[in-house]
Amino acid sequence: MKKFLLLTVALGITAVIPAIAKADALTLTPATSSGSPAIIAAGGTLIFGGTLTNTSGQTWFIVGADLTLTGNGLTHDNAAGFNAGAPLSITAGNSYSDTDFFHVLADVLAPPGGPFQGTFTVNISLSDDGSNPFQVSKDFFVQISSTQPPPNVPEPTTMVLLGSGIAGVAALKRRRRNRTNS
Repeated sequence: MKKFLLLTVALGITAVIPAIAKADALTLTPATSSGSPAIIAAGGTLIFGGTLTNTSGQTWFIVGADLTLTGNGLTHDNAAGFNAGAPLSITAGNSYSDTDFFHVLADVLAPPGGPFQGTFTVNISLSDDGSNPFQVSKDFFVQISSTQPPPNVPEPTTMVLLGSGIAGVAALKRRRRNRTNS
């Protein structure tokens, strides 16, 4: 009885381990969750990259990618970076990585809020004629922050250089005025 129980537990663990060890076919960078969204300031742009890994035993033919995003004041480029740079196919076990899959833009007047959920979907076919299509998707989360980036302030040396230039012009003008009065 002990051997049977031990064998059953061993088979159960063996059946579960491949499911745990299997990598995601699609990962995004920055990695986000509803509890840890990517932060974007109003008027800012957030660039997502990622990796698409062929976890099957067949070649994947990439048809294209789509992007959905809900959120007041948020727009996106509909996966322009991925669609422009992705290869036509990925052989079994290989992957495609890039730092520019898609952009999320926040309107300058966008109110703070979120997290807002979006989904990045890659359309794939198992043959080069587009038959046997399927999709690989990954959710992402974005939050619009209430803080604006600080304004650009010139360096102190720039201010000194500007001040000395203005003082030089003023001194030159005063000198010319004194010459004409003499």
